[in-house]
Amino acid sequence: MLSRDYEPRAALYFNRGIAYHYLNKEEEAIRDMEKAYALDPGNLHFLETLDQTKRLYKLR
Repeated sequence: MLSRDYEPRAALYFNRGIAYHYLNKEEEAIRDMEKAYALDPGNLHFLETLDQTKRLYKLR
């Protein structure tokens, strides 16, 4: 069962961000992950993945 606060668009943005990441589209990946987290700021998985992605791109 979904909580009342569930925001389905957040998952869509997050998944598209992951897809962009695998396509090496850095700006698009981060933009969509940030949008997902903005829509669902309580989602720690989104936050951790966004942080890891930003650190990965910084190392390149």
